[in-house]
Amino acid sequence: MTTTERLRESAAQAFREFCEAIEGIDEPHAWAAPVGLDENEYLHTDGSIYAIVLHVATVKRFYGNIAFEGATLRWRDVAVELDEIEPSWPEARAYLDRAHLSWMASWAHLTDADLDQPVATTNTPKTAYELVSMMNHHDSYHAGQLAYARFLAATSDQPPASVAEDIRTYCRDSQYW
Repeated sequence: MTTTERLRESAAQAFREFCEAIEGIDEPHAWAAPVGLDENEYLHTDGSIYAIVLHVATVKRFYGNIAFEGATLRWRDVAVELDEIEPSWPEARAYLDRAHLSWMASWAHLTDADLDQPVATTNTPKTAYELVSMMNHHDSYHAGQLAYARFLAATSDQPPASVAEDIRTYCRDSQYW
């Protein structure tokens, strides 16, 4: 088995773990956020299952495009995509599936010879291997976060804060805005 085949297998496994962590979640549960979080907590979001799912989805869409597809996508485009689906949980879940397929397709052309080549990222330079590995770990990291959150957070009838607005706030200064 080649290294790229192992990376693809790892990506599929990490995404399965992520999806298992949200299996059976309904919209009121997806909207719930843990209580008592400081605004500086390291969650990338308000901590709701919904927002964590959209965080993972948008990162897949974005990094796949800038690293492997010529950086035609901008953060502002991603925010507009989210405007079209927020705050629907079924739409967020479908967006996640599309984003994962997009991510996998973005690096499907890589061979082992490509893995040491530098790729574009939003901050620290990375090789293709480092980025794909990081994204695989990213799915697993957030899968654990979701597994924990689903048992701590009560349901909510209030939609969570907009992830599109978070992107507009925190990514506006990016070279990829």
